[in-house]
Amino acid sequence: MKQLDIYEVIDGRLMILENRLKDQGEYSAIEVIKEYGDLKPVQC
Repeated sequence: MKQLDIYEVIDGRLMILENRLKDQGEYSAIEVIKEYGDLKPVQC
């Protein structure tokens, strides 16, 4: 068990998807707006 910063986890997943979120010819780009609240680390 360890504590994880949920913001780092979300940002990591978004970085993996970054290429797919860009403009791809017939598909428009997807803009991700990050408005995080105050969350404490999650015990996993």
